[in-house]
Amino acid sequence: MRIAIVSDIMPGNIGGVERFAFSLVDQLIRRNMSVDIYDRGSIGDRPNKWEYNFFVNQYRNIQIGNAVWKKISTNNEATGVIIQNSIAGWNLRSKTNIPRIVIHHGSMRGLSHMKLPDSVSWRTRVNRYIFSDRLKGGLEQYTATGAVSVAVSSAVAEELQQYYSELHPVVIPNGIDIHHFSKRDRERCRQKYGIDMGDFVACLTARFSVIGKGFEEVYALAVLAETEQLRIKFLIATDEVPADWPANVIFVKNVDYDTIPEIYSAADVFIFPTRYEGCSYSLLEAMACELPVLTTQVGYAKDLRRDIAEIAPYILKENNVEQYWKLLKQLAGDEFLAKNLGIIGADYVRRHNSLDVMVDSYVNLIKQVTQGSVPQ
Repeated sequence: MRIAIVSDIMPGNIGGVERFAFSLVDQLIRRNMSVDIYDRGSIGDRPNKWEYNFFVNQYRNIQIGNAVWKKISTNNEATGVIIQNSIAGWNLRSKTNIPRIVIHHGSMRGLSHMKLPDSVSWRTRVNRYIFSDRLKGGLEQYTATGAVSVAVSSAVAEELQQYYSELHPVVIPNGIDIHHFSKRDRERCRQKYGIDMGDFVACLTARFSVIGKGFEEVYALAVLAETEQLRIKFLIATDEVPADWPANVIFVKNVDYDTIPEIYSAADVFIFPTRYEGCSYSLLEAMACELPVLTTQVGYAKDLRRDIAEIAPYILKENNVEQYWKLLKQLAGDEFLAKNLGIIGADYVRRHNSLDVMVDSYVNLIKQVTQGSVPQ
């Protein structure tokens, strides 16, 4: 039996969805399964047509779906299951009766209803409603109908049931390489980024180009730290470096996968005032490196708040700068508390979010789906 994994990603990218797809492929192959991956590399050059330019994501996913079906139709070994990332290859629903599993790293309609920062223009807001809520939301529902849906957190499962009542998703949280994401030598990592051992460091790893990751709040916190003349610094790994930020902020651009554990290991806390997540890889990676976390109650953080009593007070219901500042100063003033929260979080991630735990769940789900049983 072959497994087809379909994802609208650029080969070589290492964002969350990309990390998920390549990790799953690698782990399934390690378990002696035959896997084909279909992404943007599976299709030809971009056609010079107005409809492509206007509906670029939808048209591209039609092409990916066509490429999948062409390969499957001519393959000597039968494909037993198709795993789709969100709306990737959405037209496969009408092309095949092969069992499908659709992975929801969030919900299109939940994302479109995210409370945006005040700086976001009305044009962006209207665009998100039309394309994310109406168009992509409709395609999300179309793609998942007749398939088994997987939500990467209980929060995503709740969204799917809220917006598409006929979907009854299975929850399988994301997994990370817990051997790669582990605590490194703190002094060496701090020397690399020019940080004194006496500084308290809050780190953030996120794309600056993505709306709603909490950069506005981190900027405000950096100003507060500078105003109160506290030895609190902010270490941010991102995709672009903005101008005119406070001097206590250190930006590191385009940190690669091998190096990112050094960012976490140089810090004392991971701060993530995000407005929307499914199951954040950055959050899991930071926790695996024994960092306490300050974040908002969205996505998998809701599961953490429910499951870990010690961490619950540091997962805020609202994205509030004053609350973040109060808790950040508390952790900065209590080294034992910060370290203990980091150890508790790391233990949870090792038990619940390793690659083995994640892939075991997918292997079991694939077995159920190919045998014709619908998981409850």
